[in-house]
Amino acid sequence: MLELRWGPNCETNWGRFTQTVSGGRYSVWVQRQNPDLTVPGYEVTAQAAVNYYSDQAWAPNRPSRACVKKWLGSAWGPDVCTAWIT
Repeated sequence: MLELRWGPNCETNWGRFTQTVSGGRYSVWVQRQNPDLTVPGYEVTAQAAVNYYSDQAWAPNRPSRACVKKWLGSAWGPDVCTAWIT
């Protein structure tokens, strides 16, 4: 499960990724629009039911989204992202 999270006190967004099965290498990050910003992702080897988080992006009233991709052994798979949310 991939979610975009919001902290109203610090006006930041971050991604939270939770895998249902163990195994697999993933990268999770957050993006902001206007001005554009992609926060570098964390690479993790997922364990079932453990939450993994991206760094935070300051994004008051700016569309943001969380993204994740999986390592396929020789290359990264396609980006999977939430919708842009304000």
